[in-house]
Amino acid sequence: MGAVLLASLGACARPSGPPSPAAPDAAVVSRPEPVLDASVAAPAVEVRLAVRKPLRLSASGLTGGLVVTLTHPGTTPVDVVHPDVHGLRFVDTTTGATHTVLHPCDCAFVLGLDPYPESRRLRLTPGTSTEVLLDTWDCGGGPFRLPPPGRYRVSWRLAAPAVTDGLGMQRLEERCQEVLRRDDVWTAAPESNAVELEISKETSRSRK
Repeated sequence: MGAVLLASLGACARPSGPPSPAAPDAAVVSRPEPVLDASVAAPAVEVRLAVRKPLRLSASGLTGGLVVTLTHPGTTPVDVVHPDVHGLRFVDTTTGATHTVLHPCDCAFVLGLDPYPESRRLRLTPGTSTEVLLDTWDCGGGPFRLPPPGRYRVSWRLAAPAVTDGLGMQRLEERCQEVLRRDDVWTAAPESNAVELEISKETSRSRK
């Protein structure tokens, strides 16, 4: 379970096969249009976000945790795919700027290169709640790309985006970030309440 050279992704990277020959005139080659995968659209589910432990920036990355509670109010079981930390949306309370957490290990899922793992696929039965704990902020490729220190309104969206654009592993993280920032990717996503929190630098007192 947040631009780095692909070689630094380590266990996160998926092999992409041999590169295609360069086109004779790259200037006239159009980029493939991204295609949204409707199969991961989320049904109506109630989403609540809470702070489990305050977030702090340390020398090695982010510490602390958030917890998402998913409640299914319907009458028949539903299957959902959750995006883990990629579902978080940070809105700066001063500037209004929006930030996401970039998780390089997950970019192959976001770009439709690999299916989401079974651990992200949840079956919600009627009238029950399931918790998703968000407290892991690094992976084999190193620390996630995080919002800068500041005060934010933070919410979490359920729909796991999968956008296929036919570009393989090229500019993997840059394209991943572009997808996570697209409003249309999250149009049908159930979104949680917003919680206000401050991402601040860790001190010896805050570690206790």
